[in-house]
Amino acid sequence: ILLEAENIEFKALYGVLDSFSKKEILVVGDTIVDSYTETEMIGGQTKTPTISVRYTDKKNYVGGAGIVSKHLAVAGAKVNFISVLGDDNLKEYVKKEPGLKALERTIIYMSKWGEEHNQAWQTYFVNVSPSRAVYDIRSGRVSPWVLYLSDTGGTLLERFNDEQVKMIQDNIDPPFWMKLFKKNKDEVAEIKQTCEEANL
Repeated sequence: ILLEAENIEFKALYGVLDSFSKKEILVVGDTIVDSYTETEMIGGQTKTPTISVRYTDKKNYVGGAGIVSKHLAVAGAKVNFISVLGDDNLKEYVKKEPGLKALERTIIYMSKWGEEHNQAWQTYFVNVSPSRAVYDIRSGRVSPWVLYLSDTGGTLLERFNDEQVKMIQDNIDPPFWMKLFKKNKDEVAEIKQTCEEANL
């Protein structure tokens, strides 16, 4: 209904999204962490219109300019993000992207690549040109979570020449990622299983 009211067709939206792969965008702004506390009711009060609750869980989500940057990157743009982070425990949360989010973001991008080249997205690591892959990894479109944990990611690493490896060294830093994987064994197992089921 909204699209009809503005005389906009889906084809036009797809055109805008496709154009993002050619954009380099600088985002400057506040990084906000939205925290949602989940509770369950345990009773009510007789004297006041309030309820008593018990804490069950808490979930954090990156918001503000941070989520804008992530959405632009998922859309295909090369994003540079400048922000100020507080010196607290949430700083590490913002800096560390959960593996499952990285998996989702990477698969979305691989699907776009597959459509562009009329190939199955699962063949990305096998068929993408090394120079294109360097760009994709450096710009954050393809995450080391998937590069290291998929069966075919090693195929791409073997196709890089020495110069290309140097260009992505900071992005795929093996000691950092092996340490991160060791700390997140459950997430690693889930990502490996997902990649295996997808024949990636």
